[in-house]
Amino acid sequence: MVAISCFVLAFYILLLPSSIHVQQLCSSLQPRRVRIDHHDVDTHRDIVVEKPIFSWLIDDEKYSCNGTSLRGIHQIAYRLIIVKEVSFYSPIQKSFVIYDSGRVISSVSTNVLYGGPDLTSDTRYKYSIQYWSSTGAISEPVSGRFRTALFNPKNELTASWIGSRHINMNELRREFYIPRGILSATVFMSGMGYGILYVNGVNVDPSRRFDPGWTTYTQRVLYVSYDIAQYLTAASMNCIGVHLGLGFYTHEQWGGGIPSPAPEVFGPPPRLLLQVNIVLSDHTTMNISSDTTWLGREGAHRKDSVYMGTIYDTRAERYNWSSAGFTDPYSLWLNASTIESPLTSPVGQLTYQSMDPIRISPYALHIATSASRTDYASMPPGVIGGNIMNGGVFNATPLANQQVPTYDVSQNIAGYCTLTITGRQGMTVSTRHAELLNEPGIDGIQYQGLNAANYQIISASDD
Repeated sequence: MVAISCFVLAFYILLLPSSIHVQQLCSSLQPRRVRIDHHDVDTHRDIVVEKPIFSWLIDDEKYSCNGTSLRGIHQIAYRLIIVKEVSFYSPIQKSFVIYDSGRVISSVSTNVLYGGPDLTSDTRYKYSIQYWSSTGAISEPVSGRFRTALFNPKNELTASWIGSRHINMNELRREFYIPRGILSATVFMSGMGYGILYVNGVNVDPSRRFDPGWTTYTQRVLYVSYDIAQYLTAASMNCIGVHLGLGFYTHEQWGGGIPSPAPEVFGPPPRLLLQVNIVLSDHTTMNISSDTTWLGREGAHRKDSVYMGTIYDTRAERYNWSSAGFTDPYSLWLNASTIESPLTSPVGQLTYQSMDPIRISPYALHIATSASRTDYASMPPGVIGGNIMNGGVFNATPLANQQVPTYDVSQNIAGYCTLTITGRQGMTVSTRHAELLNEPGIDGIQYQGLNAANYQIISASDD
């Protein structure tokens, strides 16, 4: 019995050194898929909590660290550092560490609570995460940036809701002068029902759509934020423009086979709430807020409705309308008016849109429909419609006695239809969308009362 115990002890002593290595930095190890408050930092940069939580994954597959094969490793310690920054872009910025956890003995890598002072509104931060593995290897630190939105927008915004009761004011612009260098610039914006932001003639985030998200607008309205420092010019005039659409913020919903007001009637007219917070190179600040100094007009969108379609007049496009120095003798630009907030409930709240934005992917569907369809009503499910093909084109589906080209995507999608057409000035092009295809064509009016008709009026330069 004594001999066996000695053998086991000796065996344990022999094995122990092989499982403990001298701690060394290993470039092949890094924390992966970092999340802040459950948001992926690669797609989501803004948070609205003063004490965020951090999560990350460790490399638990086979890696080689300085010639040593690693497999099945686990974390035994970590270090989290948070740095407060003034700018994401300026090389002359000041930054300082506000929190350093030091080496924390823990295997926990999810929901790790930040233990420093409360974060502040509209501030930029940088994180650094490093871990120690069970093999003795030390990971390379991984770092990234994030910013905070407004913790109390009701008290932090000086902006007013603006629009017009006289015209469909869906394009608004404001020019302003920036006297010195720019350390940071953030836009906080809510456009009812949707808003697209332009700075100095550039669409700030062209793949982003349907902001802000749909809510019960009388009780909760969402706002979004954009970092626009890279689009601004110091010691120069600048311009911000916003294109608005009604989206779901409209009384024109659908029901009973005819256009009818929704049970809860929101706008129109469209309206905008916007504020730009700018930190200059001398660390002074300036703000641009939506007010009656903004100019607005009815843009090319003459009518827009999620259910009822749009009317778009390309003759009314002004390609440089959101650029500084723009003049337009052909449109009626009026000063915006202060307009009531959509938050009519006594407990209504303006809240940051924490979900990731909805984005479009250009040319996501390349479809060709080549097979002849003569009797759609008798086709089995899954057979009707387009076939996704590499390098294909979207061809019309042949239908008997159908004079209008019909295109079948074969599935419900959320997307955009892009047309290249040639026609004379003033000609109207109509596109219709429906959820059902029967002979002799699409079921529009007949199918659940759908009337998603879209009209585009051609300008002289269209081809």
